[in-house]
Amino acid sequence: LAQSTIWGHLISCIAMGKLKAEELVSAEKISLIRETQRKLHVTKAKPLKEQLPLEISYEEIRCVLAEMEKTN
Repeated sequence: LAQSTIWGHLISCIAMGKLKAEELVSAEKISLIRETQRKLHVTKAKPLKEQLPLEISYEEIRCVLAEMEKTN
């Protein structure tokens, strides 16, 4: 399996409530992603990635966004 496929399944599990973003992403990164999302008012990963530190991956951003969408 490709890494992208595995991340896709994990993100789906977060969206369904079977996993929590905290199980895959550090609390510090989650806070930073959420704070940036609130400032930018966007729901897509690319604009967030452009504003976040390089060490935060698209997959981590998608995990947090999936959880935020689930709770809204």
